[in-house]
Amino acid sequence: MNLPAELFAPGLAILGHACFLLVLLWAAFTAPWWHLSDNEDTHVLLATCVALLLIWAMKAGVAPGLELHLLGVTLATLMFGWQFAVLAVGVVLLGNTSYGHGSWPSFGWNGLLLICLPVLVSWVVLRFSERRLPGNFFIYIFVAAFFGAALAMLSVGVVSTMLLWMVGAYPWQPLMDQYTVNYMLLVFPEAFLTGAMMTIFVVYRPTWVATFDDDRYLTDR
Repeated sequence: MNLPAELFAPGLAILGHACFLLVLLWAAFTAPWWHLSDNEDTHVLLATCVALLLIWAMKAGVAPGLELHLLGVTLATLMFGWQFAVLAVGVVLLGNTSYGHGSWPSFGWNGLLLICLPVLVSWVVLRFSERRLPGNFFIYIFVAAFFGAALAMLSVGVVSTMLLWMVGAYPWQPLMDQYTVNYMLLVFPEAFLTGAMMTIFVVYRPTWVATFDDDRYLTDR
């Protein structure tokens, strides 16, 4: 979804821009840029940005500001780490907005909702699985990838529904009937595609996945 600009007064729009900018700066200053010293890693990151831009462009409009589309944020988080995920999907949001699929006054809030929130959820699920669950390949695929993507997608749907209702953009019942129910239908496809793609990458291109540790997930201990 893309939050419509009319939801935000100038002060709220500036607050959203400022918060999102702080997250972008934090990600930029803490990102392991040495990973991009390899041309292949740089090409994979750029290709992922292009692929996500195409995915975000394929959307279904329910009502103004209530577009439905897959995110791919958990995939980016697992492949590149949270810093590069925030920066890469930020470029996707920038391109999406430049093409007229979003509004500049709500750019910051869209970044917080569509990027920062699912990245945070995905990263928390990954860290939880690393600290509390056995180091098993299937744990990584089904918990970090599949469940992480599902929870990230679900969190965006729930938070966006609550936000649109709290600011008075839509009444509760029409919002639930026209948007939330349809949005929940995207949770499984998001999780399935993320799990499937991560399985392919881990098996055939493990060097593309920054968060996959061979010693942890493939070594018998």
